[in-house]
Amino acid sequence: MSEVDFSRSGRAEQVWRKLRIESNWGHFNRPSGHRFLGSLRLSKLDSDQLLDITSENLNRLSSVTFKRLCDRFNLNDPKKYWIRIVTLALSEYAYYDDGEDGFWQGVCDHLSVENSQGIQNALREVLNQGFNLLGLVQAQKKNRYVSTLWLQSGIPQQNLAQFAQLLAELSSQYDWWDINDAEPEDLSCLLYDFCQEHHPQWGKLLTFLSSSCAKDDDSVEPISGQILKGIAFVAKSLEQKGLNPVVLKDAHERERLLQNFGLSNTFFLRDWDDFVSVLTPQSNSLHRRRSIVSHRKKPLSLWLDIFDTEEIQLVLPAQTLQSSDWKVLSDTYVNIPERGWESTFSRNGKLEISEDVTSLVEQVANEWVWHLRSHSNTSLTEWCCEGTSPALPLLFFDAETGDHLSPHDGLRGITDIIVFHSRDVQIALSKGVKVEKSFVPCSIAGWRGQQIRLADEQAQLTVHGAQSTKVVPWERSQEEFLQLRGLKLKHKTPIYLEAPSVWHPSVLLPKTVSIRIENLNTRKVLTEADEQIRLKASDTWQAIELSKWIDSKGKYSVLIWNENERWHEKFELRSSFELEQSLLIDQAQAYDLDEQPLSMPIWVSSTQDFWLEELKLKNLWPLEEVIFTLESQKEKHSFTRHANSFGLLSISLASFRDDLPESGRYGLSYQRQGEDHQSLLDVSCEESMDNIVTEQRYLLPKASADELSSDKKRTSVESEPQQITYSLNIKNNTREIRKAFCTRFSNQLKKTGLTQHNIELIKDPILKDLILIKIGSQQDFTILEDTANDVASTLYTSISLIAWGKR
Repeated sequence: MSEVDFSRSGRAEQVWRKLRIESNWGHFNRPSGHRFLGSLRLSKLDSDQLLDITSENLNRLSSVTFKRLCDRFNLNDPKKYWIRIVTLALSEYAYYDDGEDGFWQGVCDHLSVENSQGIQNALREVLNQGFNLLGLVQAQKKNRYVSTLWLQSGIPQQNLAQFAQLLAELSSQYDWWDINDAEPEDLSCLLYDFCQEHHPQWGKLLTFLSSSCAKDDDSVEPISGQILKGIAFVAKSLEQKGLNPVVLKDAHERERLLQNFGLSNTFFLRDWDDFVSVLTPQSNSLHRRRSIVSHRKKPLSLWLDIFDTEEIQLVLPAQTLQSSDWKVLSDTYVNIPERGWESTFSRNGKLEISEDVTSLVEQVANEWVWHLRSHSNTSLTEWCCEGTSPALPLLFFDAETGDHLSPHDGLRGITDIIVFHSRDVQIALSKGVKVEKSFVPCSIAGWRGQQIRLADEQAQLTVHGAQSTKVVPWERSQEEFLQLRGLKLKHKTPIYLEAPSVWHPSVLLPKTVSIRIENLNTRKVLTEADEQIRLKASDTWQAIELSKWIDSKGKYSVLIWNENERWHEKFELRSSFELEQSLLIDQAQAYDLDEQPLSMPIWVSSTQDFWLEELKLKNLWPLEEVIFTLESQKEKHSFTRHANSFGLLSISLASFRDDLPESGRYGLSYQRQGEDHQSLLDVSCEESMDNIVTEQRYLLPKASADELSSDKKRTSVESEPQQITYSLNIKNNTREIRKAFCTRFSNQLKKTGLTQHNIELIKDPILKDLILIKIGSQQDFTILEDTANDVASTLYTSISLIAWGKR
């Protein structure tokens, strides 16, 4: 290739076109952020030419800075093809690199430039723009530039054969299921320790593996662990489909298969030839398999215990620690003096911290540090947690999860927060921020808090401290993600008492997604090999009921994906979903401020009274999340609240007054997890009550339309003034239970002969999910109630009938 000068008009683009990058790049048509440059699979000759071109252009400058590079090349290359070429050249160098002096030293030597901090900074800026221009998958943690370059091909060429051999030896001792279920950070440490133990002579591979392992409190991209986890997932998927791993040798077939497997978008492997033999199905005999134990040090973090104590805490997660230097300390005493925690080393020098270690935060600090000390008071390791800035002493927490939020880059995707600050700090709220609670007690002496909510798409907080002022932008996330919802225990980890549902956000057009559900205890895939779900176009969220596949307790994994997105969650089910007896789940009960029970839905006489209502919901599960929907005649607004540890939830309508425009009618409904919406509060007026009896009506299923029509003609004059309307509420109000109840209820009523009194099921838009039943005379109520209770009993649920009065 002749001399290429990026400063000449069109020269960089000519190089790009000559190599036919976009036509040969298998990932070019993937969404931005899902592409790997390694799929180009350039030859070593082409890669060297790109590096030579890059070297020529860098050396045309007397000194290299990013600004000087842009000043020289951007004018005649407005689409910045020169940045794409340099990014591709460095990505190829990361794959073909066979040097031993580290990435930056090696690449600078190859480019004939000085390995200085200035050169590195300039190339990092080029890469930063190149990653975005090319839409590449990027590493997010420390050393992200080199890690992102490594991600593009997976494993450097010189390490492929040894890495494959290492995996073959590893897979003979560890099960693919366990490997796939482990965290990438733990797998990276496992690979490095395993290689160091069995192949200490493989220096280059050890250098690559060590770059994926965090040192002390560093956070690095676990590339080797992501690759191992992805390979384990491929091995499982091939086995489920009954495919021989040899199919991966064909590049086109491999690409098609891997896209349909739902792999993480951080996984890519450029060359599979050395790995095909590794993926042969494993023996079903697991007695000789070792379990994967994480020896990774987990960080100290700050957390607000919203579920119980409502205090700010430092939390050290449960973990198992091991070091070769600790073997001499076997059976000796060890402690964490900052917490008063103490234990003893095991005989092989392991230390197990079996439960989360917590400590109440009563004083602020720039940094909290906990030490693990030996019996001789020697510090063996330490955990650090960033504290508060002296200039701006304040702390942000997610009001729904209690997670600590960093305001450095603004707040995004969180709509409800609790902020604590000292008395010297003043926080000004912009338009679009509503105060939920003006005072929240704080465990830190001299501090106070408030709970605030983002009501608009974006807003900002202006924090005035004693020494400085900071503006914190706050905005909703532009993307809505799938959510796992169900009857959940009080844990940060997801533990459910019934099979949860996956809720999918609204979709403009119908879409199809693939689903894969695994029982991690039995090591079985519960879905079919190519199981898919069709989602209809809807402006509301849709539920994917997991009870179709899950019917027993255990640990499960759910993966849902298509070509543009991937969602994965793991959870535990603590009780069987099969209904062998009636579930003892209390119905929520509303109370006023005087602790007097109220019949639901609650009716008020005017919109003014609606906004003055202050209610309490009792009989909820401890810490249960409840979704509320506030509606006017034209708009609606949804928000979530958590019950306290006693199953009590309080709500004041006044704080939501500005969320909806002026309207002649308002309504408030709530939804418990796993159930449909229930009407809670509404405005009662003549028009509303007329709607109750005149809106669209549906006869109970299986009832004869002709029979009921004839009954109505015979009794309309004499019985209509006597008709009484009852609301019927099914406590276990799932769609399946509701449908079964209506069908059986209709059949039983026909047997009693009660249908001659014009029994109607009314669905009303105001009342939402309540079932209204109209009977002709109060004397028939006993028959109606007995019939409803009999049907409810057969379905292991219960009902309540509430009189609404005569028409």
